[in-house]
Amino acid sequence: MSEHNLTNNELELRSARPGDLDQVARLCRALDPDDWIPEVFPEWAGRQDGTLAVAVAGDQVVGLLGHALITPREAYLMGMRVHPGYHRLGIAKALTNYVTHQAFRSGAGVARLTTRRDNVAAQALLDATGYHRLGLWDNIPDWDWPAAMPRVSPPSAVGLHVRPARVEDLQWLWPWLEEASRASDAPGLIAQPGETFEVMSLTRQDLVSHIEAGEGWAAGPPGFPPDESAFALLDWILRQFIGVLPAAARLLAELDGLVREAGQGVVNVTLPGSQFRLLVEAGLQGYQSAWWPGYVYQKP
Repeated sequence: MSEHNLTNNELELRSARPGDLDQVARLCRALDPDDWIPEVFPEWAGRQDGTLAVAVAGDQVVGLLGHALITPREAYLMGMRVHPGYHRLGIAKALTNYVTHQAFRSGAGVARLTTRRDNVAAQALLDATGYHRLGLWDNIPDWDWPAAMPRVSPPSAVGLHVRPARVEDLQWLWPWLEEASRASDAPGLIAQPGETFEVMSLTRQDLVSHIEAGEGWAAGPPGFPPDESAFALLDWILRQFIGVLPAAARLLAELDGLVREAGQGVVNVTLPGSQFRLLVEAGLQGYQSAWWPGYVYQKP
């Protein structure tokens, strides 16, 4: 229940300013003493590729929300906060509409965000502001892979090979990914480099760049036919894991060996729901404690 009454004329929506930091920090501490938003606020408020907005009632910052242009045509909304004393007054809806409008004014053709699957209130808000659910999103942030997961043994299937993906593989891989994406829970989406929860479209050129950097892996029988093979992108974020069993199980065993051999250990897993389920079927274990199950929402 809100502690305040508020009319539309009493709520100001504007771009955040560096001088808002103290009030933003108090707002966040009222929600969570360990909230990370105050740490990134100066950087977000100064970003040139997006907008961080605040909602002001009287002379108090009572809410905030931002967006960043992941690509020139794709925006990602992030960091919604509303002071607990101002809940259920339409502030979250006003901020969502305002920031979405700013994103489209900045040139975006699509705006997206993620929310936990148990956050029913956020889902109702997004439905009311014209967003539609695109699909499932599963995330394991900062996962200590070797410590949490039992060692994966390769399957006994004969004739399965694993090798680094090659650019020429796109002749069979890209049509396969396009077809799989049409039936996927979150078609064509991967995590944006550098951010845990941001999502963006996977393009053919993205795949070329990943493969040329040595981050793509393929498993399957000779010739790697799509209906018998598997493909993964791993650059310490597992961004793509698609294919069929047992090739997927063979590929997971190879990735497990790569992670352990490199000694780095910490891997983020950020996958559409159908790919995450395949990863589990292939033998992924030990992920429950840090699992972040969400939905991807999009507008228009």
